[in-house]
Amino acid sequence: MSDIRIAIAVPARDVMHTHTAFDLANAVGWHCTMFPDDTLIPLLSMGTLLVSQRNDLVRLAKEETASHIIWIDSDMRFPPDLFSRLLKHDQDVVAANCPKRRCRCG
Repeated sequence: MSDIRIAIAVPARDVMHTHTAFDLANAVGWHCTMFPDDTLIPLLSMGTLLVSQRNDLVRLAKEETASHIIWIDSDMRFPPDLFSRLLKHDQDVVAANCPKRRCRCG
């Protein structure tokens, strides 16, 4: 049994872009296939105050005893192996600069 418990934290106003939802479904499916012992915990905070939403999501992740948290904005694009790519760094904090809403996922 894996100790990996990834909280997928999504702050959103009221909608998630179609490509984000599609990429998230692909990433969850890929990760569950490749690492079936890991636990993925979807968390959503709806609102307009991003700081409050992020604080709320951290609280929820702690309640779920998440070992990791990944922030996915409702308009992001990302590749299917996103979670494993970030975990490979084996660091306390891994950040990515995402200045554009477009990904070269191929």
